[in-house]
Amino acid sequence: MVVYGGDEVSAVVLDIGTSTTRAGYAGEDSPKSIIPTSYGYVPARDGKEAQHYFGQAGPNVWRAHQRVLNPCQDGIVVDWDAAEQLIHSSLTGQLRIPSLADSPLLTTEPSWNTKANRERMLEIAFETWQAPAYYTVDRAVLAAFSAGKGTALIVDIGQELATVTPVFDGFVLRKAIQKSSLAGGLLNTSLSTSFRTQQPPLQVRPHYLVKSKTPVEPGQPANAVYREERMPHFAPAPVAAAEGDAVMQDSNAGPTEDDITTASFHAYAEAKVMTEYKETTAAVFDHPWDEKAVTQRGSKPFEFPDGFNTYFGMHRYAIPEVLFNPRFLPAAFTHLPSPSAHSGSTIPTPAPGESVSIPHMIINAVNACDADVMPQLLLNIVVVGGTTSMPGFTDRLQREMESLSGSLKVKIHAPGNSVERKYASWLGGSILASLGTFHQLWISAAEYKEQGKTIINKRAR
Repeated sequence: MVVYGGDEVSAVVLDIGTSTTRAGYAGEDSPKSIIPTSYGYVPARDGKEAQHYFGQAGPNVWRAHQRVLNPCQDGIVVDWDAAEQLIHSSLTGQLRIPSLADSPLLTTEPSWNTKANRERMLEIAFETWQAPAYYTVDRAVLAAFSAGKGTALIVDIGQELATVTPVFDGFVLRKAIQKSSLAGGLLNTSLSTSFRTQQPPLQVRPHYLVKSKTPVEPGQPANAVYREERMPHFAPAPVAAAEGDAVMQDSNAGPTEDDITTASFHAYAEAKVMTEYKETTAAVFDHPWDEKAVTQRGSKPFEFPDGFNTYFGMHRYAIPEVLFNPRFLPAAFTHLPSPSAHSGSTIPTPAPGESVSIPHMIINAVNACDADVMPQLLLNIVVVGGTTSMPGFTDRLQREMESLSGSLKVKIHAPGNSVERKYASWLGGSILASLGTFHQLWISAAEYKEQGKTIINKRAR
């Protein structure tokens, strides 16, 4: 319980990420509510009003003409109307909280959040949810706190971004922050593209297309009944470019947002299959890339939603290698724009083609700090984010860093618990908000009424 105003109250911790939104009570070891940040949107048509669908049944359920949208870009909120509905779904769902009248609210935020966004969240806390108190803390600081560290180098590889953030004595060293779009989402897209462009092509059929299936032997064609009425217009087989990289014949081919199954819904459903592949089959080669050595590693099976299954050898290592060798990124992806192009982010993210490897991001971050801080940071590297859970990631990172750090020692802290790894910032918030000493930081409703929304930029830095 949290002491606020002399009384014991239950503070709520809210963490809006690009992939999922987490909410729960301070002092608990995991969030009670974990829902997709993406949501389903069915435009108005045939006399019917537009519909929005949030929560687990939002983007995960097929609906005719449903698009899948996300209120976040580059790790920050860009659509506050949708974000408010997302917050409502998160708090009133599993938490069953109709109002925050009895619960202070602690939120997380990225280091590159805008002042306008901070003020808007403060207004929502007090005006919409009637919270008695509010505060926000940087996600990297909370991730360090969840690992029991005041000084740390936070390596966070999530769905949309990979970031390296130095934290010293609980404060973020902003000038040294490194960002990259080589993260989980780009790996998903690279995986699905690799399946479509291999010979023979493998067309991934997500769960929403499969009505029933019968088990088949490895390598044999799927024996499934598909929902033909939902079948999107798939793009034609790719042709090879001069460099040997696969490109699509027609960039406009495939499902569109006007089809009964939209392009965004199909991409979201396909990405879920790719995430399952990463979590169960893919791995990071734990030494610098050596094709001969990789081929000698054992293969692992994976079954697709329609029942087709086969064993994967080199393929399961090749895509994750992008994190350590950006040259493994298919040429078609190097021309994608930066995710921060329209987000208003205070720290821009390089486009995929301009990104560097995770080890070099770490070295660049450390070199941007004062010399007397460098040894402490390298001895306190904390890796978080779902993408870092792939087998071999931590071992490979340790080896790469030892070869790049010269005489300085390197120590990597990687939480073994999946909750601690995936939801480190929420967990740090849960710990922080439950401390008795934290009550002095809360911004009260009375202070908000007296000083206005700009108080957040004075008190929470």
